[in-house]
Amino acid sequence: MKILVGIPILNEIGNVEPLICELLALDIRISLFIVDDSPISSETKIMEREFPKERFFFRHRSKRMGVGSAHQEIILFGSSNHFDYVVTMDGDGTHSSRDIPKLLKAIQYSDLVIGSRFMNGGDLRDWTLSRRLSTKTAHVITKLATRTSLDCTSGIRAYNLKTTNYEKLLRKLPSDYRFFYSSTFRLLANNIKIRQVPVILESRNLGKSKMNLGLATKLILSLFFGSLGFVLKFRRN
Repeated sequence: MKILVGIPILNEIGNVEPLICELLALDIRISLFIVDDSPISSETKIMEREFPKERFFFRHRSKRMGVGSAHQEIILFGSSNHFDYVVTMDGDGTHSSRDIPKLLKAIQYSDLVIGSRFMNGGDLRDWTLSRRLSTKTAHVITKLATRTSLDCTSGIRAYNLKTTNYEKLLRKLPSDYRFFYSSTFRLLANNIKIRQVPVILESRNLGKSKMNLGLATKLILSLFFGSLGFVLKFRRN
């Protein structure tokens, strides 16, 4: 069983290094793929930690291309290199390595597993009120649109590459944060089997979130119209 954990980063060197150590210390043998949109490549500094080269892959992109684009690149890399499962997670310290075994256990019986902040056992720990409100609002919108409790905007996920051709299904999706709900809508429309496991998201360890009020408002509006489009096009009574 070949497992790839993919982590998009943007100026997250202080957060991603300890996360890599935690992931490589798991009892599960995994490989890592870092997609780095930072202005200056973080590869040299990360590799100074003597991580195992045969299990570590790195791609520095010359400009900021978007978190959704990074997730698509991770999935494509996993498929092209014959991995069985791909797990995606953030490198800012909010996603925990402790959740990886849960995702991998669940993906044995599904096509996609989403780490949910809203099911029993999930939480947004020590998040600011504004971020809690925007995240909860997004969840309510997608819940109404899909008639499911799926956490459609969550970025911690496991993909079963043995059962599903994600390269084809995830083609031409938004390159930014819209990727998460857009991909979920498309997968639901194609009857992909999706499960959830509870995850607890911590507040950031270091640095400042890329999400601000203006961007959050823009994404909520985009999500509303995207959800409306999904309802009109795909959902049947």
